[in-house]
Amino acid sequence: MDFNRKICIVFIIIIFIYILTRLFQKRFSIEQQYELNTIEGYENITVNGIQNGNSCPINIQDNLIVRLMNVTTLTSVNISSALSLRNYAVKGSMNSAFDGKICSTDMINYVLSRGCRLIDLEVYRDPVSTSTIVSVSTDNDFTTPIIQEYPLTISDAIKQISQIGFNGYCPNNSDPLFIQFRPRIPTTDSIVNTDYAKTIYTSIRDACNAYLKSKYYTGNVDNDMKTLLGNYNIDISKITDTNKVSGKTLVPLLLGKVILIMDTTLYPTYTGYCSDLSSIINMDNNLGESTATFSYGNLPSETPLTLSNDKYSCSVTKINQSLWIDNKNISYHSNSDSFEIFKKFSCQLVPMLFFNNGSDLYNYEMLFNNCGGGIVPLSLVYGKVNVNADPYISYPEPVFALPNYGNNTLSIIIITSCLGIAGFIIYREAY
Repeated sequence: MDFNRKICIVFIIIIFIYILTRLFQKRFSIEQQYELNTIEGYENITVNGIQNGNSCPINIQDNLIVRLMNVTTLTSVNISSALSLRNYAVKGSMNSAFDGKICSTDMINYVLSRGCRLIDLEVYRDPVSTSTIVSVSTDNDFTTPIIQEYPLTISDAIKQISQIGFNGYCPNNSDPLFIQFRPRIPTTDSIVNTDYAKTIYTSIRDACNAYLKSKYYTGNVDNDMKTLLGNYNIDISKITDTNKVSGKTLVPLLLGKVILIMDTTLYPTYTGYCSDLSSIINMDNNLGESTATFSYGNLPSETPLTLSNDKYSCSVTKINQSLWIDNKNISYHSNSDSFEIFKKFSCQLVPMLFFNNGSDLYNYEMLFNNCGGGIVPLSLVYGKVNVNADPYISYPEPVFALPNYGNNTLSIIIITSCLGIAGFIIYREAY
C-alpha cells in the first residue's frame, strides 16, 4: 500500500471517529434534556387526551438569533424591513388555558410545549370569589365565565407562563413571548362597570409585575446589540428607549423578552381604570395604522399577502390578527382554515384553538414546522400557503429559509460514504 493510500485511510478514520463522537454527544445531550425537562403526563386528564390525540410532530428549533443574523448576509434586501416584526408570523394559541372543558395551567404548559409564542388569555372577575380569573364564556353577553370548582386565577396563569415559557420545556424558549389579555367586562347601556374594570386591570398589572418583571421589554438596548445592528447599516438612531412595540420594532431586540398585549377592541381606555398599567403594556392590538385585530365572523376587506420587490419581506404596513370569534366577540369552539387568513388578509397572528384537534390545527402546526420555527418570516409563510406561487426568495436561498429538523441524516450519509470509500480501498489493496 503506497503512502498516499495510507494517508487517505487515516484521514477517513479520523473523520469517522469525529462524526461518531459528535453523534454520541448529541444523543447524550438529548437524553439529559429529556430527563430534566419532560413532564410525564399532565394532572389534567383532558390535556393528556389532547396530547395523545395530536398526530402532528414538532420540528421547531431554538435558533431564531442565528436565522436573524443570516438575513444580514443577503444582498439587495432592505435589512431593516426584513428584521421588522411586521414581517414575521408568530405561532399562537387562542384561549390558551382552555382545554375544551375548563381552564388550567396544564393547558398553558401544553401550548408552550408545542412552540407557541403568542399566549392569549380571556380575563374575567369570578362572580363567586370576585378574584380575577382566566376563563371563557358560553353566554351571549360573553361576560359570565364558565363555572369551575377551582378557577384559574390570573396570578397562577402568569406564574405558570413565567416558569415554563423560557426553559427547556419549550422547543424555542429563547424566542420572544407575546402575552395577550382580552378582558371581559359587563356594560350597561354602553357604560362599563367601573369597579369590575378596576379589579381586572389592577390584577393584570400586579400579576405581571410579580412574575414577569425581569423579562419585560423596556426598550433599553444594550451597546452590543446597537453595535451589531449598526454594522449592518441599520439606523440605530431609530432605536428609541421606549417599551412600546410596533410593526417596525426589530425582532433581534425582542429575543428572550416578554411582550404584553392589551385587547382594546371593546375597552380602549384601560388606562382610566389602572393608570400605571400602560407603563408595562407594550402593544394595543387595535391601534389605528399600527395594529388591527378582527374577528373571523366579521372579516374586513381582503388585503392579499404579497411580496416586496426583494422577495424576502412582504408588503405589509401593520400587524394584523384574526381571532376565531364572531361579530359579537363570542368565541368559536372550532378552528378554520388558517392558510386562507394568512393569504387573504396579510395576518401575522392567527392564534388557534389547541383543544380542537383536527386537520385545521394540523395544517397550522405543519406550516410552522415546515418553516422551521415558531416565529418565522412572513415571506416563508407566503411561499407555503400560495401553492405554485412565484419563488418567495431569490436563489440561492440563505440558511434562514431552510428548516432545520434536528436530525442526523447528513452525518449518517457522511459516515456511510467514509466507510464505503475505506472498504473499497482496502478491498482493492487486498485483491
